[in-house]
Amino acid sequence: MKRDLISKCFRKWSFWQIYGVMMLGAMGAVLCAVSLLSIFFHGRITHDYIISGSIAGSVVGSMIVVILLHFAKMLQTVEQAYKKSEERFKQIAANAGEWIWEVDISGLYTYSSPMVKEMLGYEQEEIVGKKYFYDFFIPEAREAFKKAVFTAFEEREFMSGFVKSNTHKNGNTVILETRGGPIINEDGSLGGYRGVDTDITKRKESEDALKEYVTQTAAVNKELDDFTYIISHDLKEPLRSINAFSKFILEDYSDRLDEEGQRYLTRIQANSYRMQELIEDLLELSRIDRQKNPVE
Repeated sequence: MKRDLISKCFRKWSFWQIYGVMMLGAMGAVLCAVSLLSIFFHGRITHDYIISGSIAGSVVGSMIVVILLHFAKMLQTVEQAYKKSEERFKQIAANAGEWIWEVDISGLYTYSSPMVKEMLGYEQEEIVGKKYFYDFFIPEAREAFKKAVFTAFEEREFMSGFVKSNTHKNGNTVILETRGGPIINEDGSLGGYRGVDTDITKRKESEDALKEYVTQTAAVNKELDDFTYIISHDLKEPLRSINAFSKFILEDYSDRLDEEGQRYLTRIQANSYRMQELIEDLLELSRIDRQKNPVE
């Protein structure tokens, strides 16, 4: 970036402009030197053209000094802009909450932001020029992840949402989500990849916990279905028998029962009917509740 800013300053002058200033400066320097030699050998300047040349040389020399001072000021401005830009980038990289990185076409890290320390436990100096991106993949999935990434390299694809398991310096597993794109050189060749990694370990743990909850809830619902089946058949059947036998007794043996006995049988029938209705209501409530809160 610094080199590009400085080259822009030079592009404001054409080759012949720079060459002309240099030649005028050289001529002025020669005439000044002749004047000094004339004074040294003769005690004075012997020719008028030398005097004119000396004056011209002084003027040109002054112009060159002014130009050089102006150019030095331009360089200073460029240097300040570069430092501000570099400092701004460092602050963004440090506070972004994401690991910013660059790799060459072989996968070797050429740049790493300080966030790698928080995510994987490594210092920048331990990464850049020493580690390849696949060095951090968990062993059991390394080859598969490596193949997927290099396939993207060959196709020059932009990577988004690429989730991979990495090994922290302390041995723990860290799940990172990668987003990145190709770096294209001026000649059109692939120079590498640049991107960011986000730590989604906690998010994945929450997702796994939710999946486990859903699985457990589904198992509970299955048990509830089994239970309702038992209620429907094993509990309702005895109630039907109670109702039927109570009815038979009232119909066939009512003349042998006094008024109080008949009243007891009538209450047994009424309560058994009520019990059946309660069971039906509970089953219906269970069905409605599962329709409102399905397990996904």
